[in-house]
Amino acid sequence: MIAHRINMSETLMPLLALEPLQLAFMQAGRLKKHCDGDTHRKAIPYTIVAQACEGAYEVWCDGKHEVVSSGGIFLVPAHAPVKITHWAGRRGIMAARWLHLRFSLWGMIDFLSLYELPLQLPKPASLRLGKIIGRVLRSQAAEEADTDAMILRSELAMDALRLICNASKAKKHHSLIHWQRLHPVLRHIQEHLSEEISVEKLAAVTNLSPAQFHVLFKAEFGITPMRHVRNMRLDFASRQLVTKNWTLSQIAESAGFKDPFHFSHAFKTQFGISPRKYREQASAELL
Repeated sequence: MIAHRINMSETLMPLLALEPLQLAFMQAGRLKKHCDGDTHRKAIPYTIVAQACEGAYEVWCDGKHEVVSSGGIFLVPAHAPVKITHWAGRRGIMAARWLHLRFSLWGMIDFLSLYELPLQLPKPASLRLGKIIGRVLRSQAAEEADTDAMILRSELAMDALRLICNASKAKKHHSLIHWQRLHPVLRHIQEHLSEEISVEKLAAVTNLSPAQFHVLFKAEFGITPMRHVRNMRLDFASRQLVTKNWTLSQIAESAGFKDPFHFSHAFKTQFGISPRKYREQASAELL
């Protein structure tokens, strides 16, 4: 297998820090291998964008099933368990290229989690997005510290985001005024994940009563404030699982869980898989 990766999580953030919508992570890679009928499962904390270049993918995710032939692209939301089978082409080879992406609002909310992503993109969008993936891969020859290269990759990432959003359906309309008012709350949660957080503390940040804050927050996000806190903790923990060699105890503590048992139970309830298995599947190279 030939794989090339670009990690934008640290180098690009200062360039985009002034914008509500930020590119938080981008990783690109290639696959070229004799792997006819090979099947694996995985779930990662990033949106998967994968294009079959030779041969085909067969993909199962969230009750949906698609066969993605050469040139086609499939999309998998962050954390969604996916089953992938690789079918070789005429030469007995499966070739593909892919992106792992994460865009965030104010560095705190996975932007693409606000959309219903199609499992397979329409052909015209797949071809356009495939060209973007190719340009991202070619740009890797540039030095990571090269500002022009970083700007180019950020532009390519935004082009990819536009294509994905245009092919997807927004889950609901969000009020920019309410988002701006709740932004300090989201920031407070992020900065105090490992500490005790209560509705009363969060309401105080907005100068609203707990009851008023609860109603506003649930109307905007569709879940209670404390459920959102748990979701942010689990999302943070999932990224630590795939980027750090910390023990489950260390990850649980950093994410604000009392102990590894409560963390593992909450994680499996949320994602349908244990933290240990999530880490193992995410580390599998085959895509």
